[in-house]
Amino acid sequence: MLFNIAADIAKLSLFIACAYALLGAYARRQRPQWTEPMTKRQLSVLGLLTVAVGGVKLIEDVVAKESGPVDEAILWFVREHVPAALSNFFAAFTFSGSARFLVPVAVVAAVALLVARRRSEALLVGASPIAATLVVWGMKAIVGRARPALWDAQW
Repeated sequence: MLFNIAADIAKLSLFIACAYALLGAYARRQRPQWTEPMTKRQLSVLGLLTVAVGGVKLIEDVVAKESGPVDEAILWFVREHVPAALSNFFAAFTFSGSARFLVPVAVVAAVALLVARRRSEALLVGASPIAATLVVWGMKAIVGRARPALWDAQW
């Protein structure tokens, strides 16, 4: 198992390094104005590439139905080691990512940006929740995997 994890990490690191090299080559040849900002923000670029490659790997694992046992093992570990007194904190944290919380916040932020005459930012803030909802629904339709019900029985 440890060998498989090490092999996955090595493979993902190679993908990230290749993507960074290709992006740098593209910038030098096609978009020279990108070269200086990319050099100044190397960690940011590498971080974005890491998130992108990690997301692709996660989607690949979920679609192949390979991530289920790992997901459940992590959830069981959390359930066994986190005190029940913190469940309200985690419920509030989860609520902060729900549509009932994010939609009103996005509407207020978009209106505030419109009042400040920042139309493009207001459009971005208004369109982001809609785009995110479509992506989430689309991924759920593609993956078609139910979330493990680990807390329903006892908490």
